Amino acid sequence: MFDGQLPALPVEPEPPRVFDSGSNGFVLATAEGSLEDGWVELYREGYLRGALFSPPKEDRRQVLVARKSHFLAFDLHKAAEVLNEVERALGEPPGWLAGELWLRGPEGGTLLPITAITQVLVRV
Repeated sequence: MFDGQLPALPVEPEPPRVFDSGSNGFVLATAEGSLEDGWVELYREGYLRGALFSPPKEDRRQVLVARKSHFLAFDLHKAAEVLNEVERALGEPPGWLAGELWLRGPEGGTLLPITAITQVLVRV
């Protein structure tokens, strides 16, 4: 039955917080909610590629690296290879998975610092 009030809308997550950006639409940002939804917002803001990080939980972060189009030069498969080698060197299981447009960090998160991940991404 209608009581004269509209139902409450769900709370919208905060947009990603950009902490660095570079040339050719490159961005580094953090997001509290879904990393996939965060990338939608970053694309709307005009960014074309980069990395989105979750806040750390027990020193581990979720990471989603993306590019908006396969026409953009950004070798996500090479980045996955290098990041998996680093994970192995630290005694962690490799878990970086690359697709055409996405590179996902390990399911349980990564211990790698943002600076180390960024150093790989700016070179691929």
